Amino acid sequence: MTNEQEAIEERLGKLERQNRQMKLAWLGTLAIAAVVVLAGLAWPRGSASAQAGGSATVIRATSFVLVVAQGRERATLEMYEGGPRLALNDANGKTRVGLGEFSDGPTLALLGATGKLRAMLVAVPGGGRRLLFSARTESREQS
Repeated sequence: MTNEQEAIEERLGKLERQNRQMKLAWLGTLAIAAVVVLAGLAWPRGSASAQAGGSATVIRATSFVLVVAQGRERATLEMYEGGPRLALNDANGKTRVGLGEFSDGPTLALLGATGKLRAMLVAVPGGGRRLLFSARTESREQS
């Protein structure tokens, strides 16, 4: 082989290596572009407020029920008779605390283990308030 042929073969080998490197570079670039496109398609789309930087999580419902692992209801937040109501239950499922906003005003009720009303605070229309205590055999009212 002459020097000229060796030089040509050396240049040809160098060009083939560069060609392989370029193919791998393009393949890598296409793979990255595909990942970006697929990630963009899979990304959850938020509401307009989320896109504007606001809160993205808004849940709307007429009732929420909080249960323990065994399925017993321990709390309920719901719309009741036109107003919101929160009911907290004991381990036996009996409602022990009720808080709500009703047509006659906001009300807080505390109930005993048997479900009997023990105390209730009501803010009546016109700025008045009513506080009711209930003992086992009697009840007394304070205004």
